[in-house]
Amino acid sequence: MPLVLDHLVIAVRDLDAATDNYRLLLGRKPSWKGRHPQYGTANVLFRFDDGYLELLAPEPESATGPDWARSLRSRLDAAGEGVYALALGTDDIDADVARLRGHGLRVADPAPGTGVDEVSGARREWRNARIDTASTRGCYTFIIQHASPPSALPEAEPTGEAGAIVTGFDHTVIGSSNLPETLRLWDEAFDLDLRASVERPGGRTLHFLRMGGSILELAGESAPDSPGDRDAYWGVAYRVGSVAKTVARLRAEGVSVSDPRTGNAPGTEVADLKRGFSHDVRTLFIQKETPA
Repeated sequence: MPLVLDHLVIAVRDLDAATDNYRLLLGRKPSWKGRHPQYGTANVLFRFDDGYLELLAPEPESATGPDWARSLRSRLDAAGEGVYALALGTDDIDADVARLRGHGLRVADPAPGTGVDEVSGARREWRNARIDTASTRGCYTFIIQHASPPSALPEAEPTGEAGAIVTGFDHTVIGSSNLPETLRLWDEAFDLDLRASVERPGGRTLHFLRMGGSILELAGESAPDSPGDRDAYWGVAYRVGSVAKTVARLRAEGVSVSDPRTGNAPGTEVADLKRGFSHDVRTLFIQKETPA
């Protein structure tokens, strides 16, 4: 089976503050508030119908603890908050680790993981395999296979009216410093399905690859003068039923968001969340008249 977007991880310093902000941003209550004892991290999850968003923070006592916590702290110290990692879901992690290694990627052996919900005491289990960022052009990525059933993580309960809440991920954007190499990585090594390519004015190109129910967008110069060896996660676009209703809901809560406007893709309407509320994640809301 092809790899799909399982979840997106946002690195934050203050988990409670980030939870309050994303509760408003998404129009949903959290699905999960938990800890990773083996990682030295704490998290809050919001599950949609096609994956989930994870807010991740290091535990206060984890400064010299497990590698995951140290890596997260290093990221926060060096680059601040923002999109931290892309987790790709698989039904056969051992086979996918072997396949990725066959493409020359440095992938760790699959390791078990456990999460505990602080409210209900529920447990979730999985196996994941981290991929060296040197193999992914600097974008922290891992693959995950869940051992617990999907029902172990309930869907995030809506707090707003239908149409005014986030229903799922539309696309995640990677800014590329060497677009041909970035496309080769995600199209060939990760075997994501390239659905479309769009040329923009000024030599900028966008590639759109399928990750299950959402899209990975690669953006960069089609022929860069000085190609780099590192890329970066740039932003996230969320699906909503009505951009106008979403904008009205957010403004009623005091959240700064742009006016609705016609999107670049036919039959779409979009609005941008203004910087400063989403923990340094560029955020777009998108309404589509027809499925992608």
